[in-house]
Parts: sequence; C-alpha cells; structure tokens
Amino acid sequence: MPMVDGRYVPVKQAEVHNVQEWLGDVPADYNWAGDVSPGCYEGACEAQRALFAKCRPGTTCATSYGGWPRCCWGLVLRAGLAAKWPYWTPRPTVMIRTSMGSEWIDWLSLTDVREATERDER
Repeated sequence: MPMVDGRYVPVKQAEVHNVQEWLGDVPADYNWAGDVSPGCYEGACEAQRALFAKCRPGTTCATSYGGWPRCCWGLVLRAGLAAKWPYWTPRPTVMIRTSMGSEWIDWLSLTDVREATERDER
C-alpha cells in the first residue's frame, strides 16, 4: 500500500465488471466441439455432451469430483448456457445444490450424473 500523509492508503486492486449471467437453454446450433482442445482424444466431446444431456433439474444429481467413491453430489438446479468465470463467454453449465448454497460446473468438468434419491431432494 502506498503511504500518503504518513499513513497507508488502500488501493483498489481490481474491479468486477461481469457477474454470472444465466442465458437459458443451450441452442441447437451450439458448437460443442469448439470448447474441446483439438488434442483431446476422439470421443471426448461426445462423452461429456452425453453427461450434460443427462442433467435434468430436480431429478438428477451431478458431481465434478472424479475420485472413488464418488462424493460431492449435488441436486441439479439448472442446466443450460451461462457466461461465468473463468471464461466469461456463454458455455454449457450445470448449477448444483451444495451444503454452502450452489455451485456452477462447466460441462467439461462433469464427472458423473445419477438419478436423485429422496434424500437428495430434501
């Protein structure tokens, strides 16, 4: 911090110019392959797209944790297009309920999706 008149003065380091923006359903003409690195193995895009397609708000749970046993499951609250950190461009995203509120998961970070149970829906 710089010193002004013998005291330290805080300096504004950053400014937030964009917040999470929900854009609705993923359009039919969305370029899914455009989000995948060209060096990825063949079928990576289709596998992740299939996981995303299984996400149904209120009836499925999703996780981005890849360990075993699978943990950190959250009830799917939304699935669609959102502009959010770190990309700030519209990308397919899943919003899940967590113990701390909610979490947004990019479609390429999904590791599993399952049907919700009565316990999940509480």
